[in-house]
Amino acid sequence: SVSVLTYNIDKNKGLPRLLALVEKHHPDVVAIQECRIDHDSVHLMKKYGYEFSGHSHSFRHFFTKY
Repeated sequence: SVSVLTYNIDKNKGLPRLLALVEKHHPDVVAIQECRIDHDSVHLMKKYGYEFSGHSHSFRHFFTKY
């Protein structure tokens, strides 16, 4: 089975809460809404074992475990 965490981080204001959820649940996929993806955000998710795998309209971004 695949576990998915979806979260609206309100333009990165909720990033600390998102990271706490990732640490607690270790999902296979993280789908983020209303996120401003920058180099630092991608690097931070890589530290948790995720890679940026794509995006869609409406500020949705997807990270998957490597």
